[in-house]
Amino acid sequence: MDLLEPVTYDVVVAEWVKAEHGSPFTDFGEAFNGEEAPAAWALEPDVADPEQNVVRAGMLAILRPMVGSLPPGTIWNRARASRDDLQGFLYMAGADWAGLSGGSRRIADGARLFTSNCHDEALRTAVHEIRRKVLARKSFPPLIAISTPVLDPIVVIEGNKRATAYLFGRKTAINEIPLIVGRSANMHQFAYW
Repeated sequence: MDLLEPVTYDVVVAEWVKAEHGSPFTDFGEAFNGEEAPAAWALEPDVADPEQNVVRAGMLAILRPMVGSLPPGTIWNRARASRDDLQGFLYMAGADWAGLSGGSRRIADGARLFTSNCHDEALRTAVHEIRRKVLARKSFPPLIAISTPVLDPIVVIEGNKRATAYLFGRKTAINEIPLIVGRSANMHQFAYW
């Protein structure tokens, strides 16, 4: 995996919201008490606009409260991973992802065991749809992952379905996976570590 340029937390939030906006599992209306923010704020974010940043951060805090417990001072970078790199990444902590991977939390195991271990029809449909789009060369927002300063292990906290789809099946349509990685010596204190 190659670390690239550093990014601000506002960029992390913008990319996360962009990924959530395209997900059929996310209800953006809920995050705005029934009133959606302009789609451009999610799809074409301006991270130099403080008002947009505040709205996006608030929306993400409602949709994914876990972001509020990321360690203060986490250092964020864009990164590029190969399919081989992704084989060693872990799902975030949680019974659903652990069960899919046979208890290991390794994304490679989740992809390998997907057919036999995925009993959630919505998840099964989503991963197959993402896989179809990957094979058609559609691009997706970067995965968002966390780690320690030594980058071991790397835990995906946003994009677990995409990560599974990238490794599911024998055909390869993606060789370079974009991601954003947050590093902190205190990451082990994060509930989803």
